[in-house]
Amino acid sequence: MNKLTRVVRWSIEPKGEPILTQFLCFYPSSPIWAVDALTDLNWLPRDGHRPESDKGERFRAGMSQPVMTYESDTYTLILCRDGRFMLRVDALERRIAGLNLVESFHETVGLWGEYLDFVNALYLLFDSALLEASNISLFTLNELTRRDVFREVIEGGRTTSEVLPTESVVSYYQKCRYISDYQQDLPLSSDGRIFRRMLAPETSVRLAFDNFEKVMARPGTEKVLASYSKGLSEYKIGNYETAVVLSWFIIEAAVVGIWKRHIDGMNRDMEGGTRRINAERRKFLTGRDFTLSMISQLLELWDVLPNDLFKSVDAVRQTRNAIVHRSATSISAEQTQLALNTAKEMIGRESQITIPVNLGLSVMGL
Repeated sequence: MNKLTRVVRWSIEPKGEPILTQFLCFYPSSPIWAVDALTDLNWLPRDGHRPESDKGERFRAGMSQPVMTYESDTYTLILCRDGRFMLRVDALERRIAGLNLVESFHETVGLWGEYLDFVNALYLLFDSALLEASNISLFTLNELTRRDVFREVIEGGRTTSEVLPTESVVSYYQKCRYISDYQQDLPLSSDGRIFRRMLAPETSVRLAFDNFEKVMARPGTEKVLASYSKGLSEYKIGNYETAVVLSWFIIEAAVVGIWKRHIDGMNRDMEGGTRRINAERRKFLTGRDFTLSMISQLLELWDVLPNDLFKSVDAVRQTRNAIVHRSATSISAEQTQLALNTAKEMIGRESQITIPVNLGLSVMGL
C-alpha cells in the first residue's frame, strides 16, 4: 500500500545530494491564485532589479511557491500559487528515460499522448472541483495539447530549466513569475495578469487532488476523463458532432463493461463440472450478434440499467447514428448536452467520481 503524504510547503534546500526531477506542467486558461494570494504588490517592478533589493526574488519565490503537494511511490502532483500544475508519473518518466534515441519518434509520440491524458483528466477534475466545492467557474475548460504543456526540471529544490511554449497563452503566464516581464514604471498591482486573478479556494484544490488520487488508483480512468474533457471542449466552441461522438465512445464502453460484469455475475458451476457461461457462450454474448441497442434493452429489463438512464443512452445512440449515417442536417445543443450528461453519469457509475461541468458556450459573435 502506498504511503501518501500531503504537505503545503516545498523544501528549497533538501538534505543530501541534489536530486533531478522532471515534471509535465500546465496552467489553467485564466490566471488564478491557488489557495491564497500574494499581497504587498503596490511597488514598481524596477525596484526589484536594484542590487540592494530582494523584492524581485521574493516575488518570484512567492509566485512559484507550491501551496499543495501530493506524493506517492507512483506519482507526484504539485500546485503552485500562480496556478502552475506540476505532474510527474513515475512509470512514464522511467519509460521516457529509457527511450532509444535512434528509434524513439513513435515512442515519444505515444508517451506524449499518455501524459496528455493525465493532465487533461487533472484539468477537468480541477474545473469540476471548483464548481462542486466552491460553486465557481474561473475559466473556460479547453483541451490541453502539446502546445499547452511544458517540461520543468527541478534540481536541489530549484527549477533549473523549463520549456517556454510560445505558441500558447501558457508562456504568458509562465513569464508572470519574473519582474523583468512587467512594465517597470507601473505597480505590479495594476498589471492585468495580477489584478484579474481569481482565487481557487483550498477546499476545491483538495477535492481535485483527492479525485485525482482515485484516478491514479484505477488505471485507464484518465483516458476516459481525458476523452470527456475533449468532448466538453468541442461542445463549448460549437463542434456538437465531435462532442456527441466522443461522449458516445464513453457511454458505449461503460455499457459494454456493465454487460460483461453482469454476465460474470450470472456464471456458476453446472452439473458435470461445466460452467453455465463457457468460453463459447461468452464469445456469443459479447460478439457482434449482440448490438449495443440489444445489450442496453436487456440490461434495462433486468433492472441493471435504470430506465431513465436507458432512455438517455438510447437517445444518444440514435443521435450518434444520425451523425455517422448523415441522416441529420444538424445536431442541436440540447442533443449534445444530453450526450455529455449521459457520459458524465456513466463516468460517475464506473469511477465513483462526481464531475459537475459548466455547459456554457464559448462562442463569440461574428
